[in-house]
Amino acid sequence: GIKRSQIARLIPLARTTFRSSSLGPNLAFWLPVFGSFEKLLGAIKANGGILGADLEKVAKPNLAILQQCGISVREFSDTYLTRVLTRLPEYVQNAVLYIDKLGVPRDSPMFRYALMAFAFQSQEKIDRKMGNLEMLGWSQDDVLTAVRKMPCILTMSEERMQTAVNFLTRDVGLEIPYIAQRPVLVMYSYERRLLPRHSLLNILNSKDL
Repeated sequence: GIKRSQIARLIPLARTTFRSSSLGPNLAFWLPVFGSFEKLLGAIKANGGILGADLEKVAKPNLAILQQCGISVREFSDTYLTRVLTRLPEYVQNAVLYIDKLGVPRDSPMFRYALMAFAFQSQEKIDRKMGNLEMLGWSQDDVLTAVRKMPCILTMSEERMQTAVNFLTRDVGLEIPYIAQRPVLVMYSYERRLLPRHSLLNILNSKDL
């Protein structure tokens, strides 16, 4: 039921999958899932892997997990969330269990961000990053507060995280509980945002402005 004009838009996105025998069954499966060709096209742009995904072993189990969590892929068809659909289901399920353990409500927008952050990292790696924050002086409550407010903080490299935290505490003089309530501060680029703005504020303060 796909028109020639739609096929012409699909070919550049499908790439080598266009020659695969899985293309027809996958399109037939995903079209009703996303609700329209336009939304499916947006999903393919975000994750071309869905056209070649194993429907029984990967796509359907992951879709079921998202539905259990109250997440409709139709609403987020053109976002990074679609990449979760082609991860091994065991990783996605483990991520959901870990997020529940952290206390992020499933009906919270942060749950989706946490799922995108945790489904692509091992639990050991996540635990190590949380442990690094504790080594920088954060309490467990501070770490949990920050992660619940902004799960993507755990997608940062350990070096970048340490640089930002050290700068905010030592140079700027912020207290860790204050930072934990505003974890976006840690996410900002040290070179492009934190340091230039801090330097500007110092100049303004020196001039009593």
